Amino acid sequence: MATNTDRPKVVDLAYQYAGGASTANHIEVRLHVTPEALEKFLATCDTADVVVRLADVRARIASGG
Repeated sequence: MATNTDRPKVVDLAYQYAGGASTANHIEVRLHVTPEALEKFLATCDTADVVVRLADVRARIASGG
């Protein structure tokens, strides 16, 4: 049986997106990843691509879908 000590340690990331000028309107996303997975993601991703995906998520939420 696996215990908590057998599992890889995770990194808890929080990202807040402020909608418009209002800081009260935000989306918070928490990701739980291993340090190795985070390192691989950061090494292979394009920051502009991440921004585009976040904009797509915001548009989907705004449209209700």
